[in-house]
Amino acid sequence: RPCIADVLEGYNGTIFAYGQSGSGKTFTMFGPEKPYPDHLKGIIPRASSHIFEHIDTDESASYAIKCSFLEIYKENIRDLLAPNSKGDAHLKIRESPSRGVWVEGLAEEFATCEQDIEDLIAFGDNTKSVSTTGMNARSSRSHTMFTVAIEQKAKDGSTKIGKLNLIDLAGSEKISKTGATGETLEEAKKINQSLSTLGKCINALTTNKPHIPFRESKLTRILQESLGGNTKTTLMIACSPHPFNVDETIGTLMFGKRAKTIKNTVKVNKQKSAAELAALVSTLKKEIASLNQYNFVLEKQIEFMKSPDYDPSKGIPKELLVASPMSASTGSLPSATSTMTPSSSSSLL
Repeated sequence: RPCIADVLEGYNGTIFAYGQSGSGKTFTMFGPEKPYPDHLKGIIPRASSHIFEHIDTDESASYAIKCSFLEIYKENIRDLLAPNSKGDAHLKIRESPSRGVWVEGLAEEFATCEQDIEDLIAFGDNTKSVSTTGMNARSSRSHTMFTVAIEQKAKDGSTKIGKLNLIDLAGSEKISKTGATGETLEEAKKINQSLSTLGKCINALTTNKPHIPFRESKLTRILQESLGGNTKTTLMIACSPHPFNVDETIGTLMFGKRAKTIKNTVKVNKQKSAAELAALVSTLKKEIASLNQYNFVLEKQIEFMKSPDYDPSKGIPKELLVASPMSASTGSLPSATSTMTPSSSSSLL
């Protein structure tokens, strides 16, 4: 719930499940097939309920919710909400300072209630890649990401946009256990390759290496903002309690331990209203005028100190020591010896 609350405040949030094949990642994210009791709901339907409960009780803003659903299958991006579109070639990963990392050309559908989100998930689930293996009767053969973008427009005209990424990673596989052959074997190779790259990125981030290999995989490229970027990220670890899987369980827990040390720097995605911008401009103009006056006083002092009338033993005349006007925004002007320390908001992965 804290992650969803942050998204509703205008932050970006990511929740993703990691673990070996058959450990319960899809069950954690989506829950069982319907009908099911409320206590068995997955994270995605619970997030949907939380979002619309908030919207129903908030009268201070209007909301628009857009959803997208993609899968990364054998290092190719597929749009699960537009499977009959012009193909996958038009889906490109883009990056910009304002939007971060996103997939260009991905279909987005509006949602007005919980049922709309359930319908979109059911539609996408019918087209995503699954198969039967020795570890799982319905094994995900791709990584999937369901994204909910929440745009809020306040009565004063300001807007906030929070983006929630809900990711179900395909599980790492030991071929000796899954018994994969043919096409399923090729899928397993690509899954393990992308998860290996994810592990390399986590290791590079936690050891402060100069290069992070995000571009080595479509998965890590899409997760770039969630790993050390402008996103509050929650990692769900799915483990098997059976002794048969002890090696994989230890590896999964070690992955989570490393990932927990990553720090993300986040900010609210807010666009100020016209009134707020006008007030900011007015404040900055007053500050500039105050600084100009301060600069004028300092120039007069320097000019006097360079003149033959200056006597160090007598100091500077009082008429040249007139205090400058106070800054409208800070309340005082910094002295020549003062320092400023930048601050940032950070979130542990």
